[in-house]
Amino acid sequence: MDGASVWAAGIISACGAAAICKMLIGKTNLSRTADLVFGLFVLCALTMPVVNIASSLGKLEICDKNDVSVCDDIIMLEKETAEKSLTELVKKTLKENNIECESCSVSIDSENDEITDISCCLALDEEYMEQKAMVCELLLSRLGIRAEIIV
Repeated sequence: MDGASVWAAGIISACGAAAICKMLIGKTNLSRTADLVFGLFVLCALTMPVVNIASSLGKLEICDKNDVSVCDDIIMLEKETAEKSLTELVKKTLKENNIECESCSVSIDSENDEITDISCCLALDEEYMEQKAMVCELLLSRLGIRAEIIV
């Protein structure tokens, strides 16, 4: 049976079950409440395909776990984006503290998709070279990034 015929069979079954239950209840004080419950029951049967589609959309995966190369490409892209963002954050932090750097690059080391280390390689202007220890402490305390100053 295809999806439409299964859906139609579900609606017919829900209507049939509601009709039989309504006949068994008869005209009592509960008949209005029963009408509401049976109406909701049939409404659920009618909307079931929409609910199934919506729930299946939430289960879609970004990449097939068997296609390792695609997953690796996505992870690498995420890592590069994170490194660029962290590099800009380091530059901004240094600028806020009136420290100029010639170049800055942040690298993220990971193992089994777990970040093991975040380090930064900085080339400072000559006038800030005597403040190497202060710059390293600043980045470590503010951002948790281990800095390495190169000449």
